[in-house]
Amino acid sequence: MAHELDFSNGRANMAYIGKAPWHTLGSELPAGADLLTWRKAAGLEWSVKAQPVLYRPRRGAGNLRLVSDHKLLLRSDTRAPLSIVSRRYKVVQPGEVLGFFEELVKGNGFTLETAGSLRGGRRIWALARVGEGANVVDGDKVRPYLLLATSYDRSVATTAQFTAVRVVCNNTLTAAVGDHGSSGRTYEPRVSIPHASKFDAQAVREQLSIATSSWEEFLIKTRRLAAAKIDADRLDAFLLELYRVDGGDAPAIAVARNTKAYRRITALFNGQAMGSAMAGKTLWGAVNAVTQFVDFERGSTRETGLDAAWFGEGALLKDRAFAMAQALLPA
Repeated sequence: MAHELDFSNGRANMAYIGKAPWHTLGSELPAGADLLTWRKAAGLEWSVKAQPVLYRPRRGAGNLRLVSDHKLLLRSDTRAPLSIVSRRYKVVQPGEVLGFFEELVKGNGFTLETAGSLRGGRRIWALARVGEGANVVDGDKVRPYLLLATSYDRSVATTAQFTAVRVVCNNTLTAAVGDHGSSGRTYEPRVSIPHASKFDAQAVREQLSIATSSWEEFLIKTRRLAAAKIDADRLDAFLLELYRVDGGDAPAIAVARNTKAYRRITALFNGQAMGSAMAGKTLWGAVNAVTQFVDFERGSTRETGLDAAWFGEGALLKDRAFAMAQALLPA
């Protein structure tokens, strides 16, 4: 089975507390483990080193020449290359990713739950729970989390974002926490730091702090979605718009309705999704049918879909589904 989890040094480089997130891979830790223990268990004890990039100007030439405006990033433990980047590329070390949570865990009610690396170490992440969460409807609990990730291959900026996890199925709603709230204030659920800029952990924590106050407004939004019933025709229109199908193009509509995504999301909405009995045939049920498809079924495995579900096309699709569902609510 292919995995995006990093298996350098013959192990799954991920640590967790509680239930194993993906096929029991990784190292289980007791609650309250210190960050040094986390770093060792998650396989993040290495650092990123920079080396000069050299080239041979022509075949047979004896002297190598320096590429002055680029550098090679490699792992300190395996010496495996990660990427070639600009000289201006500023690295956020694996230890800094975990260190970001130290102050939050010690005195602000955060609980580190998972940390690890993907793609041979090209991407590092840590995920912490923020409090206990609350029910959207009776028994359907959602918890807020904070995710910090960075890359060493230019694929994503260093990103700190709030995300919500639906407990019954472990679906993630990446753009749900934070938005333009009913109070008129603007909440920023995601902070991205380009690799040309220095990562300032304290500044990022301060930028994100206002988003924690938007949790109650997020619950109001999701509860409104859970109260908004939709029928088969409205679900059909929702999915066609989600996938940007031209409503006047009959052949395109016929093709869309026969795709794996359309058919599977429809089946999930109609009772096959985890927690569908609680969500019912509502906008909340539609959003969660999309998120379950993206998080668990869109990739060939949970691991190969993990990266896209958090950062890539899958995350954008979930963001769009949530925004569309909000737009369908009565004023």
